[in-house]
Formats: sequence, C-alpha cells, structure tokens
Amino acid sequence: MKEFLSKLNEFYQHLSTRERRLLFLLCGFLLVGSSAFVGVKCWDELDNRSEHNQSMKTALEALTQKGPQYLKSKAQLEELETKLTSSPLQLNGQIEILTKKYQIDPSPETTPRPPAPIGKKYRVQSLDVRFPKIELQPLLKIMKDLEETPLHLVQITQISIHPWDDKHLFFRADLTVSTYELAPTLQAPSDSKKSTSEPSADSKKENS
Repeated sequence: MKEFLSKLNEFYQHLSTRERRLLFLLCGFLLVGSSAFVGVKCWDELDNRSEHNQSMKTALEALTQKGPQYLKSKAQLEELETKLTSSPLQLNGQIEILTKKYQIDPSPETTPRPPAPIGKKYRVQSLDVRFPKIELQPLLKIMKDLEETPLHLVQITQISIHPWDDKHLFFRADLTVSTYELAPTLQAPSDSKKSTSEPSADSKKENS
C-alpha cells in the first residue's frame, strides 16, 4: 500500500500544472457524475417502492371491501359443483312425491324430453308437466320445493298458466322442469355395476 502511494505521489509530482488541473477537473467530473447517477438510481428506487406500496394498499382495500362477496361467491360455486356432481335426479319420482304431499287431484301428466348436452361436461334433463286442475297456492309450493331439491340443481325453465273456471279458483298449468347433471361419460360407476363386473371370491375358488 505504501509503495502504491509513493508511486502515485511520484506520478503526481511529475505532472505539469496544466496536467494537474485537467486531472482535478476529470476527478471532479467523475465525482459529480457518479453522485448524479447514484441520486437518480435512488430516486427511481424510491419511486418504484412508492408505486408498489400504493398498489399493495389498493389491493388490500379491494380485498377488504370485496372479500366477503368473494367468499360468498366461492361458497355458492362449491355448492353448485356439489349439486352438479351428485347422482342424477328422477324428475318423475320427484313430481309424484310432491303430488302426494299436496294432495293434487287429478294427478299431473308428465312427458320427458330427450337429454340435451351442455358443453362436454354437463347435460340437462327436462320434463314437461301438465296439471289439468290445480289451485294457485299448491302450484307455487310445488315449484318452490322443486327448485329447493337438496343436492340437485333444479329449475322451472318454462311455465304457462290458464284459468280453469270463471272464478279463477283453479288453473291449468304447464311446466317444464329441468335438472342439470354430469354427462354420462363423467359419472362414477354405481356400486351395482362394480359388483357385477368384479368376480366374487367363490367363483375365483371354483375356477382355481
């Protein structure tokens, strides 16, 4: 280190007055330039951090405001997925149960429609239901019970109501009830199919 300093001092002593001035100017220019560069970099870094902090603040505010709504939507989506992946609903049987529950007489006429695909993953099963004579309150209760069927997604997709008499006590109603489910290729095989496809232990023993 001392040897380096001595050589540097020797080099400086051999410089002329003009060369020393130029050297000072060069060192000053480098010092000012490096200071300006460091200042610009620091300012840019502070500006980036300020933008990042502002973005984080905005995101936190949005999460605070929309968090409950997001959780509610997520729960609804999970419930919908559960309904769509459950076992298929027999609409005819459901109509029969509700007809007996509300003592509808005469019984409704039902006509199933062919299943219709919804994309590659789901399909819709629809049933046309005609009530020849029904009061308004039992009809509304049946529609409500259908759409609130547990573990299934059921909707009244079409409805047509006409008075049955001049007093408007009874009506003739035509409904289309639809339920949504997984496509048959995506439905899990039932236990009965598994039991028939797998050989029993006794048959294995006989074969052996």
